[in-house]
Amino acid sequence: MLECRVRLGALRPVGLPALLLALLLGSAGSCAGNSGVAGPPACTEEARASVMVSVVDAGVTPILGAAVTWRANGGESQSAECVDFDLPPSACTRFVAGWEVSGTIDIRAEKGGFRPAAATVQVPMDEVGCHVVTQRVSLVMLPFGVVGR
Repeated sequence: MLECRVRLGALRPVGLPALLLALLLGSAGSCAGNSGVAGPPACTEEARASVMVSVVDAGVTPILGAAVTWRANGGESQSAECVDFDLPPSACTRFVAGWEVSGTIDIRAEKGGFRPAAATVQVPMDEVGCHVVTQRVSLVMLPFGVVGR
């Protein structure tokens, strides 16, 4: 969907010349009935999660209090942020691995009594280049002594 209002401060440097050219050539007609200014959709200032992570066992039951870490594009490992806001960290089962971070995200979960679980996720940017496209992953942790996945 084309959004016709444009915040000039949100435009990338290459977008401003294109917008000015479009206005000079009179191609603003595609936004008739709106503000009348054509251009790229305005980027919002909201932050979007790169990867939403849930930690579960083989029966898809949430595992409470796992330690979840992530790293982007081979960089430093960081702790994932718990998004079970109404629970103490020891009961967390859902996490965010990065905010507005694109590229290759490596995620790892650990908890005593369980084998570590890991996944690698590709996080693209949206078609406008404003935000990441949030990916979702479930890390399945198996108790030690259980053979499987």
